[in-house]
Amino acid sequence: MKKKEKLIFIIIMIPVWILLLYEYNCGYAKRLNNAIESNSESMVVKILKFPGNINSIPHIPLLWDLPNDTPLTKASFEGNINIIKILLDNGASMNTSKYSWRPLEAALMRYYPNKLEVVKLLIEYGADVNLKNFDGYTPILIETEKVLREKNGIKIKMRS
Repeated sequence: MKKKEKLIFIIIMIPVWILLLYEYNCGYAKRLNNAIESNSESMVVKILKFPGNINSIPHIPLLWDLPNDTPLTKASFEGNINIIKILLDNGASMNTSKYSWRPLEAALMRYYPNKLEVVKLLIEYGADVNLKNFDGYTPILIETEKVLREKNGIKIKMRS
């Protein structure tokens, strides 16, 4: 190949590589999150058969106004224990998140009947209860403050 042909090839391939990287990461996470939101265990299993990054986020980080939860965080927020187990058994990471809550925090944010079962499962799979979030708070501190405020009317000022 001549230099000019190589340059043209590279210029043409750059957008293709960008699209493939986006699809492998963001597109994969977006499809998983949609299946989780629909509460479709079969769709989650079907998506996981294809290659992709299970720990990715569904949107480019520059778009801060969009929800940017990893599939495991989304499943923890929704409270579907079967989907959470499927994701964990397929390598979903428990303690990584730069742009959103971690799964344990997400599970503690919302009430659903099996909340304690979800929290227990996440801890059994290695959720770090001492890991601080982007505000400097641990999941235990967040839940303690929430219980004191909601159930007892006690307001505390949390410090990181």
